[in-house]
Amino acid sequence: MNYSLGSVVKYPANGNFYKVVNSGTNGSDGTDPTISTWYWQPTTCGGTTPTPTPTPDPAGSFAGLSKAQFEAWFPSRSSFYQYADFVAAAGFYPSFAKSGNATLDRQEVAAFFANLQHESDNLKAVREYNTANWPLYCDVNWVRVACKSTNVADQYFGRGPIQISWTSNYRSLGNAMGLGEQLVNNPELLATNATIAWRSALWYWMTQPGRAGRSAHDSMVGGYGFGQTINAINGNRECAGGTEYQGPAQMQTRVNYYTTFTQNLGVATGPSLTC
Repeated sequence: MNYSLGSVVKYPANGNFYKVVNSGTNGSDGTDPTISTWYWQPTTCGGTTPTPTPTPDPAGSFAGLSKAQFEAWFPSRSSFYQYADFVAAAGFYPSFAKSGNATLDRQEVAAFFANLQHESDNLKAVREYNTANWPLYCDVNWVRVACKSTNVADQYFGRGPIQISWTSNYRSLGNAMGLGEQLVNNPELLATNATIAWRSALWYWMTQPGRAGRSAHDSMVGGYGFGQTINAINGNRECAGGTEYQGPAQMQTRVNYYTTFTQNLGVATGPSLTC
């Protein structure tokens, strides 16, 4: 069932009340209010928005990565990036760092965060720094077009821990997450909803093959080595033979991060560090 703007409903899954604060062609579009935060905001039956209850940090660690270690890796990170939100988002991808091999799982976590450290400037960048580039990432089915306007909601520059960019990626990500066109209509969700932001990085890691021909996840699990995660994420620029190859410096930066992280987690780096 779809609801009109201003409607307040009780969500049976958790017993909480939510209010429709934005509406599309079909009202709320029948979306999950715990995910579709563009449409819904928490409220009470009387309409007063309560103070959100903080999400508790999970006990223990994720594939050897504890909250303390995460914070030591990224001491100057944006407050937008929290360990608990990462762990919550990882729950949507049950095969991430869950191969059954403890060494391989720790290597994958190290590889994931080594690439994120490079992409998001040590988890400091929520939005791409260079605002001059913001209007340059609009496309229709991967054919570059001019953005609709200078409005931030009409631009698809890098956002989130892996800096998702381009209209087509926002559309594919939204469809994969069951959000339909919400990310295309409101790309700022990637810079304002932490769980969606972390899920964007995991989606890219788990599914996008890039120049490697396989996802970064499959590169690690399949024994192809860390170098192929770079090839999957930015191989055209950072791996020899790429169409926009810019030399090995950026690739080596990722390798250095990965080497440090695997040492911190107490595992070997594995094969093929470079691409």
